[in-house]
Amino acid sequence: MTTETVPTTIDKTALKDKLTRYGMIYSVISGFQFDLNAAFQKREGGRVQASLCDHNCTKQKGGYDCPAARTKNRGIQAQSLASADTIVRTVVMGAQGLRLARNAMLSNGTFTEHCRRFEIPNIAGEVLREALQSDKIEVNLFGGNPELHPKIMEIIKRLKAEGFIVNLTTTGRRLMRDEKFVADFRADPANILALSADDFELDELKRLLGLSLDQLKEEWKKVNPLHGQGQKAIEAIYGAKLLRDEQPPLVLFNMVLHPGNIGRAGEIIRLLGEAFPNAIVNPYPNQEGFHGGKDFFSTEQLEIFRGLVQSFLKLTVDGAKFVKRLSYWMLLDAAFKTWGDSNPQKVAESIAGYGIWQCYRGPGSGRYLQGGRSVGPVTFQTEPGNHLGCFWNPHTVTQNDRQIETPEQVASYLSKGMTALSRATTSPCPGCAMPRLLFDLMNIQAGMDTELIPAFIRLRREYVGF
Repeated sequence: MTTETVPTTIDKTALKDKLTRYGMIYSVISGFQFDLNAAFQKREGGRVQASLCDHNCTKQKGGYDCPAARTKNRGIQAQSLASADTIVRTVVMGAQGLRLARNAMLSNGTFTEHCRRFEIPNIAGEVLREALQSDKIEVNLFGGNPELHPKIMEIIKRLKAEGFIVNLTTTGRRLMRDEKFVADFRADPANILALSADDFELDELKRLLGLSLDQLKEEWKKVNPLHGQGQKAIEAIYGAKLLRDEQPPLVLFNMVLHPGNIGRAGEIIRLLGEAFPNAIVNPYPNQEGFHGGKDFFSTEQLEIFRGLVQSFLKLTVDGAKFVKRLSYWMLLDAAFKTWGDSNPQKVAESIAGYGIWQCYRGPGSGRYLQGGRSVGPVTFQTEPGNHLGCFWNPHTVTQNDRQIETPEQVASYLSKGMTALSRATTSPCPGCAMPRLLFDLMNIQAGMDTELIPAFIRLRREYVGF
């Protein structure tokens, strides 16, 4: 394929524009993914924390397991959710800590060493450094189903007033069932509304796209309530249709690619693009590494995925209405280029998360902060959640013994705390390729498998010229 190249004498403004268009740098310096629906759950011997959800997304009914699936979290106490005041205060504190960590990274030699290690020339380094000096931060309201929080609209409004870019990653069920919520959301929406597009058969998708909003409601009633992915699919089409002509929010379709849908994934993306030209699609492979799973792509499915990676690279370069994550697809392409001929099984495992990237592998890799539930019995908290850690694998880098208390705690966690926790744990994380956590060029480079670095640098030179 033909790609743009940066001339030998790099034009700084042109390079900044290219890196922005490709999603290698952003207007935000990092983000805070916050599990809004961490709640207490009764268990024998005390109480623990889980994520409240009204959906049941499991491999038995769909293509992947979600840790917040309803049947996996029986006995959860919805009334125990943290207050809006606590959530907003914690997010503001987390953002302050992210900025402190950024300042330290730029001043203590971490950034300079990163540029040396990854062969980034001076002009490109200046562009990356300047991008990191923005104070803008995005917040992804996340968890089980965050629209279940009774103060969700107040939280969105207050965080926007604090200057955050607010993403709501949800199912969209309340858009279908709660007229007041629809009115409130339209009046002051999140900047991005992320819905799910995992579980479509092609004929069924075509049929759903042709239905009215009222007809979609009727179809939703027919879905087995244990089939969370099936419910979310209809809710996503409903929400996207409802908000099709409104900006904001920007509608984004999250699409987990797994063995059950990989053969039709390209056509699903095409159909969604035609039906919703103002929306964007965010596909990524199912991450078995989070829970030690073994549901990898077969040799045939791996070839399909490899073709998709090439098409996603091209869509990004061509400026199509597609999520901007060129560095992410370069990383997955690097796995094919490094091991594809000699060890395809390793490629299949790596794109499912095993070893490809870790948030604590290198300085600067874990800049997309997460806050959520802890693991194990809880005795000291009056409100749940607000622990630094990982939503998908809470066993490796989660601060179970304390909640988020100060910006300095956050900065220390990012600079050295995650690494210390990962060394002490008896349950190390195998890795992941969850695109939100990989975030930008520096995140990806800092956390990637060292075997992939040569191929990744070659791809970076091919696509952006350095």
